[in-house]
Amino acid sequence: MTEPVTIVVDDNFFCNSNISVEWAEWDFPEGVSDLKHNSGQSNFFNSTFTKATAPFSCIPLWDTITSFAAFGLTPASSANQTFRMNENTQNYSTPNHQGQLFNISVDDESSTSFGFNSDITLDYLVVAVTNVTDLAGQTILVDDSSVEIQWNGSWQTNNTDMILDGHGTVSPHGNSTHVSSTKGDSFTFNFAGTSIQVFGVIFESSSFTVQATLDGQPNTRGISNTLPGMHVPFFSTETDLPPGNHTLVFTVQDSKIEIIGAVGDAVIGVDYILYTPSFQTIKDKPLFPVADSGSSTTTTAGPSPTDGGNHESSGSSSKSNTGAVLGGVIGAVALCALVIFGLWLRRRKQRKRTLKELSHQVPEPFLIHEGQRTSQTNIGTKNHSLPNPTYLPGSLSDFPIEHWDTDAKGRRILTISNEDHQNLREHRDALQEQLQQMEVQSQAGNPGQSESDLEAEMRQMRAQVDMLTREMGRFFGSSFV
Repeated sequence: MTEPVTIVVDDNFFCNSNISVEWAEWDFPEGVSDLKHNSGQSNFFNSTFTKATAPFSCIPLWDTITSFAAFGLTPASSANQTFRMNENTQNYSTPNHQGQLFNISVDDESSTSFGFNSDITLDYLVVAVTNVTDLAGQTILVDDSSVEIQWNGSWQTNNTDMILDGHGTVSPHGNSTHVSSTKGDSFTFNFAGTSIQVFGVIFESSSFTVQATLDGQPNTRGISNTLPGMHVPFFSTETDLPPGNHTLVFTVQDSKIEIIGAVGDAVIGVDYILYTPSFQTIKDKPLFPVADSGSSTTTTAGPSPTDGGNHESSGSSSKSNTGAVLGGVIGAVALCALVIFGLWLRRRKQRKRTLKELSHQVPEPFLIHEGQRTSQTNIGTKNHSLPNPTYLPGSLSDFPIEHWDTDAKGRRILTISNEDHQNLREHRDALQEQLQQMEVQSQAGNPGQSESDLEAEMRQMRAQVDMLTREMGRFFGSSFV
């Protein structure tokens, strides 16, 4: 499941005379003059906060957002520790604690309005937007826990709160940071926007050297804090970037503890990233490779479709990625088609070559080979008074019948001379005459041979004569019959 896209709203917007925005309605019965805006404050987002001196209320507009979170400083232990959600009274988790005050979502049916007492300090708000929310002029916040950030090296997740002088306990945004003290550890973040900033946490007095490489251009910066702190700027672009896709690689180059007598590398903590989007809505948010949880592989993540029932297709970047996938599929199909066509063409050529070789041959319906002549011409095998056909004048054994020639198309054809034609006719007549003698002999009786054997030989000879007449008539035409 993809992550929701969240935008951050600084407390500065409370200073406007009209503080209504598209995702919430605010009500200050005593007027905005009861809001005390403070700037130049370290350890707060954008170094500012706003303190309320009178009660006020807020009604989220769920048609353009899906969750709503407020960050700030809870009242001191001596002040009222409650706030109102609808008609229900809720308690802050800890007095004098800086961090997330509450977080509600559109799924919570009871979260329709909020009422706050005085002495609450507002630092910033974070809302998750839908596909229809206009992002023009907004700032997107990406927490360090996001899968859109690819961590490289020995980074570890730290969930420990800090204790700062004058603030009590302080939690980082999202209640976690990614920490490292190893030189060369880095993270990579891809975005589509016109500016980008990296913020973090300093846990002890220390100094760092980091390199922020943006679109291949390195930018080295030194960071030095004499005291621990939150919302510390690690890197920010000095000029607007051209709209489009960009890549930031943030690398730890050096770290040192700035405490007398202390030895070792200092720990740096990355908390969140801010960037100004160059896309109008999250439907137009490009897809980038993102870190797969628990492994070094990457998957693809995009905006969460939290449009409250508006399931429109992805924007221009999604269309371009879809086009790339479609182009790859079409290319693969075309390649398969070319391979199949090549195999078919090769087989067709082989078939033509085989037919060409076979075209030089003709059927041989009456071709008598050397090893077959004896079995085909020696019709009678028993010893009786009739002459053996093998020695008849004009027997097939006595003349060649395999005369070959070539026609106008280069094909071999079988021809026969007039003399061979006459010899075959005489051989046929001699067989018929022998058959007639055997029939006469059968009628008169043959003391040296049984009548059944004689009948079998006669049937065999008739079959040989019929076959000879039929085959030679088919081969040489009706003139042979």
